[in-house]
Amino acid sequence: MLKRYFAVFAVLLYTISFSGIPALRAENYFNTPSEEPPSVLSYTWKGLALGILGGLAAGYARYADSSNSTNEILKSIGYGSLLGIGAGLIAGLADSSAGRIDGGAIVLRDMSRGGLLGTVIGTIWGGIKAIDSTRWEDVGKGAAYGYLGGLTVGLIVGLIEWPAVTQQQITKTSASVRQSVVFLQDSRANLCPGWQVAYSF
Repeated sequence: MLKRYFAVFAVLLYTISFSGIPALRAENYFNTPSEEPPSVLSYTWKGLALGILGGLAAGYARYADSSNSTNEILKSIGYGSLLGIGAGLIAGLADSSAGRIDGGAIVLRDMSRGGLLGTVIGTIWGGIKAIDSTRWEDVGKGAAYGYLGGLTVGLIVGLIEWPAVTQQQITKTSASVRQSVVFLQDSRANLCPGWQVAYSF
C-alpha cells in the first residue's frame, strides 16, 4: 500500500516540478541578447532541480524493487542534489567563461525536456504493466526509470548540440562587411554615383 502512494506521489511531483521550472525552457532566454554574463548560481539552481528529481527517481526505483526502507529515497535525493549542483556549476562556468548564454544552457534544457519525455513514456509503460499485474507501484517505477533514461538521453543530445550552437552564435556575432552603390549630390545638386562600404561588428 505504501508503495502505491509513493507511485502516485512520484508522478505528481514530476509533473509539478517540471511545470514549475519555466526558466529551463530555452525560448525564455536563449538567443536573447544579454547585457551581462550568465549567472553561475542560476545554472546551479537549475542543476539542483534536475538532481533532486533524478535522486527521487533513482531512490524510488530501488525502493520499489527490493528495499523496504524509505531512507533509500532520502539518501538518493541527497546524492542527486549534490550531482545536480555539480552539473549546474560546470554548465554555468562554461557559459560564464564564454561571456554569453551558450552550450551549458542547451545541456540543461535538453536534460529537462528529455526527463519529461522519459517520465511520460515510462508512466504510460508502467500503467500498461499495472493493468495486467494490479501492482500500481509499477506506474511509479515506470516513471522513475523513464525519467532517468530521458535525463541521460537529454545529456547526450545536449553535448552533441553544444558545438553546433556555439558555432552558430559565433557566426551571428562575427563582423560583417556590406557593400552597395549609392548616389550623392555634389555642390551643384548633381547626382554622382558612389560606392558605400558598411562595416558592422
